[in-house]
Amino acid sequence: NSFCTLLGMAYLAVVAFLAIVAGCQGAAIFGTFTPQVKQGVFTNMNYWLGQADSGAGPQQALRIVEVGWQAPDPTTGHIAAIDDIRNAWGWSGAVPIVTWMPYGYKTWTSSTPNDDIVSGVYDDYIDAFLSQLRDRFVFEPNAVIKRLYLRFAPQPNGDWFPWSPFCPGCASNGQHINQTAASYKAMWQYVLSKVRDPKYNFTADTVQIVFDAATFSASGPVENFAPPSDLVHWFVMTGINWGNTLPGNSWVTPTQLFGSTLASLQAIAGGKPIGIASAGSTSVPKGVEGKSTWLTQLCTFVTTNGLKMMTYHNADSSTDVAVFGGSVGPGNFSSPVDAAWFRMYPAFRDCVAGPGFHGRNQTDPRYLSDAQFAGTS
Repeated sequence: NSFCTLLGMAYLAVVAFLAIVAGCQGAAIFGTFTPQVKQGVFTNMNYWLGQADSGAGPQQALRIVEVGWQAPDPTTGHIAAIDDIRNAWGWSGAVPIVTWMPYGYKTWTSSTPNDDIVSGVYDDYIDAFLSQLRDRFVFEPNAVIKRLYLRFAPQPNGDWFPWSPFCPGCASNGQHINQTAASYKAMWQYVLSKVRDPKYNFTADTVQIVFDAATFSASGPVENFAPPSDLVHWFVMTGINWGNTLPGNSWVTPTQLFGSTLASLQAIAGGKPIGIASAGSTSVPKGVEGKSTWLTQLCTFVTTNGLKMMTYHNADSSTDVAVFGGSVGPGNFSSPVDAAWFRMYPAFRDCVAGPGFHGRNQTDPRYLSDAQFAGTS
């Protein structure tokens, strides 16, 4: 019947239009946070992604590496986290998003760790980390010049990290945080001024600076914490749909989760690229079908809003957030290299295989073109 035919044609036209829009705005680079201890999950996820498009699907371009501040090895002086960053590049074949987390290991019980950093207490650690990042990773001898995203002190507008004004959960670790948004901005700019020191030679071609905001502003609006846009290369946001698995939470769509934070970032970004540093969703209470729909909606949100980056939190936390290798999924993937099998969500693979996303540039030894790395493609 003609009505159904016309309806089908209209649907195809909308799909084609969205693809054109995504192409005009440029595609988003994508990757995941997959814990370092789960290298097999990351590797097999790329095998799984490769099945898209008749075996030519995209590979993850990005991998989040969490780096907490800690003392160097007292014998060698090495900072172990540098090896994790190297492995993200070498083993995973991805550009690392180094989530550099300023935990006050020297002044753990201080209520104002941001002030401690600005006063110079951690200058020796900062120099050691940046020097080793330069010598053992970015400019490693006899190797390609590497690149990374530096996501320093993320989500300050939340209340779950000790660099925020308040952190109720930190009390269980002996920390009783009581500081201000202004102290965060001063600390952020202090540390980043060191990153920009010419002695490290970190240019925009090798290190892109990322400011990450939480979608739940427990400590005040994003604007109170954001550094000036001329000090940042990327503005990104982090949010997870917890469904009803946490007290006071309910199921939210990607637009409900990210929409208002995106508007805030657009107002302060000064034209810099915007992305999602970490997205995720439970399946509770809507089941795997509801989560599959959510993943499709996430990709539509990214492409229609012209975002240039999307990483997914591929790890079960207090609930089933992972899309590959987690505890829940509508499908199973059998590894082609070992006897393992993994639960997975085909909706995620279908999403990143579309025209609005691009993975690792497999013809570029630095994994991304300069334009892709800078979010200008």
